Order: sequence, then C-alpha cells, then structure tokens
Amino acid sequence: MESKVKGYKVFNPDWTCRGKQYSCPGNFEEDVTLSVCNSGMHFCKKASDCFNYYQFDPNNHVAEVVARGNVVEDGDKCATDKLEIIREIPWAELLEIVNTGKWCTGYGNSGNRNSGDCNSGYWNSGYWNSGDYNSGDHNSGNRNSGYWNSGDYNSGDHNSGNRNSGYWNSGDYNSGDHNSGNRNSGYWNSGDYNSGDHNSGNRNSGYWNSGDYNSGDHNS
Repeated sequence: MESKVKGYKVFNPDWTCRGKQYSCPGNFEEDVTLSVCNSGMHFCKKASDCFNYYQFDPNNHVAEVVARGNVVEDGDKCATDKLEIIREIPWAELLEIVNTGKWCTGYGNSGNRNSGDCNSGYWNSGYWNSGDYNSGDHNSGNRNSGYWNSGDYNSGDHNSGNRNSGYWNSGDYNSGDHNSGNRNSGYWNSGDYNSGDHNSGNRNSGYWNSGDYNSGDHNS
C-alpha cells in the first residue's frame, strides 16, 4: 500500500548506496517488487538502526528521508519504491538524535560524554557499560579498564570485586587471577592476603597451602 513514512538513510561518501547514485535533496523511483534486503530503496525509521548496517562513520552521509510509495518492513529495516531525500543531517545533530545523553561521540548512549556505544553511564570509551569512566566493555562498575567487570577500579577482566588488576577475581584488591578472597597477589587463591598460588587458607606466601599463615609450599 502507498504511504508516507519518515525515516533515515545512510549513504557512502559519494552519495551512493548499493550501487545506486543519489543526490540530496532528490526524488527517486524504482519499478520493482519490494523485498527487504533484496530490492527497493532501503531506510530505517530510527536513525540509530541505520548503523546496524553501516559503520558509524562521519565520512558517510546521513539523510532524513520520506517514503512516498509502497513500503515493506522486516525488523528495523524498510524498503520503498518511491523515496524522497529531504536533507542531510549534520554530524553534530545526528549525535543528538542517536543518543539520549549529551556530548557523546558514539551512538546508542543514554549517559553523557561517552565515546563508545550503548553506554548508560558517563565518560565511557568502551561499549555496553552501565557504570562511569570505563574504557573496557560490558562493565557495570566504575573506572574499569577491563571487560565484564561488576566491581569498581578493576583493570582486568571478569572481576566482580573491587580494585582487582587480574582476571576472574570475585574478591577485592587482588592482582592475580581467579582469586575469590581478598588482597591476593597470586593465582587461584580462595583465602585472604595470599601472595602465592592455589592457596585456600589465609596469609600464605607459598603454594598449595590449605591452612593459615604458611610461608612454605604444600602445607595443609
């Protein structure tokens, strides 16, 4: 059915898309049987959805468009046989359209001053962060530079505690890996204050200790 649907479309730097030359402003028609991803002139109703198909690149052109003919939809993409290109959207304006926060250089951000994408915190340069000042991805804490951290001040990955610089730590202040205790600098420690590896007790400086206050190795 013929309709009037507003949307957004991304073009290459030379105003081409899928081998077709466009101009802005302009009106274009195609005598085709519409099929999303196969035939017709494609666009998205939401500007942010366009970047599921194009890189978020300021060298590309992004335009406000209106479909004035037949329209078919599939997911977040539409195709039409009559497309009017209304105007090019300046990059600064586009950033405000695709983000609900302020001063973001990425897209899909609901926080402020994010240079990554899909962040709901502030000053994040990674992706999918809900905390603040993160440079990694998928962090829900603050000031993390690793990935998938739910604590704060972590520089490793997959940490759920605080101030860890290793990996897969669930305690606090660990600089090793796979520690579930606190203040461990070794690996695979489940106790506290261990500087060795594979210790399950507390304050051990050796290896494979299961008791407390051991400075040697293999103490139970």
